[in-house]
Amino acid sequence: MENPFPEIISIYNNLGVIYKEQDEILKAVEYFSNGIIIARKLAPQDKNLSNLLNNLGSSYVDLDKFEEAYDLLNEALEMRLKFRDKTGMASSYRNLGNYFHKTGDDKSAVLYYQKALTLAMESGVNTLISSVLKKYYEFYDNKANADSALKYHLLLFEYNEKINKEETMKELTQLELTSQFHEKEKIRKAYQKRKEQMYLTLGLFLIMMAAIAGLLYFLALSRIRRMNLEKVNNALSAKNLLLEKERLENELELANKEMATNVIYQIQKNELVNDIVQKLLKHSPHFKKENQDLIRSIIADLEKTQKKTVWDEFELRFQSVHSDFYTKLNEINPELTLNERRICAFLRLNMTTKEIATITGQMPRSIDVARTRLRKKLNLTNEEVGLVEFLSSI
Repeated sequence: MENPFPEIISIYNNLGVIYKEQDEILKAVEYFSNGIIIARKLAPQDKNLSNLLNNLGSSYVDLDKFEEAYDLLNEALEMRLKFRDKTGMASSYRNLGNYFHKTGDDKSAVLYYQKALTLAMESGVNTLISSVLKKYYEFYDNKANADSALKYHLLLFEYNEKINKEETMKELTQLELTSQFHEKEKIRKAYQKRKEQMYLTLGLFLIMMAAIAGLLYFLALSRIRRMNLEKVNNALSAKNLLLEKERLENELELANKEMATNVIYQIQKNELVNDIVQKLLKHSPHFKKENQDLIRSIIADLEKTQKKTVWDEFELRFQSVHSDFYTKLNEINPELTLNERRICAFLRLNMTTKEIATITGQMPRSIDVARTRLRKKLNLTNEEVGLVEFLSSI
């Protein structure tokens, strides 16, 4: 718990100062004296005791009780020197200077006034500086020293201006704080009113929310039903897409088979016709002369049935189904031969080595060698990926 006595002592000092400023010196002396009695008993080392001693000593100077005044002023100064209280020391030196001025010791008065002014300047307290300057001015004015009186009067005027400015700033600050207080009070009242309106609005809002909640419940049920229906429709759409994909894949596979079958048929047909033509040409000299023209006519008709553009027709049909297959192959390796490109096309149609050998007239072993060479040319270093699988993916 804080010690209450310094505050009580300070109250006595403040009351004494008020009476002193009102020139009720005797009333001031009473409060200063009572404060000193309490301070000596309860707080002998408190700074307020030095203030009381200094103020009582100054009051005794005003009452021309110089003997009592000097002891009190010196005791106050000793305490302030001990506390290293510059502001208090300046005040003590000022009052001692006043004491010496009134007792006629002008040299000591000037000396103490100078000490007071130096410490006041160091403390930076304008009111204290002004009070010392005022004593200086009164001293020189009383001595009819016009130059020195004017000097300190001008300095006094300067510091009084500073004090007035400080007071003005304090008043402005107080006005600003008052204005801010009123503004905050206005805001508080407006906030209170808004708060009341908010409660009223909240009540109405809750009623509306209860009504809306019921409506939202029925809307949510409707939305759930709609979402379930959309889910069923999406499932059906996905199933239809899957069926469509299967249908397209089946059509593609059928088209591949038809191409493979057609090319095999055309090649086999050409080979058969060519074989017949060769046999007829071989044995034509042994036929009767009257049949020679007929044999030549048959050979001509057979040769007409051969399609010289079987491969062109195959590639045309193949590209109509797999439009960008050759383009992608060329991007991977533009140096593939015509035969290698055809083998790639046959493998894309998922034809076996035997079927490719039959179509191309090569040995199955040659086709296997060609497949191995194709893997290298197509950069298939991963053994887990088959050549047919790779070609089916492009």
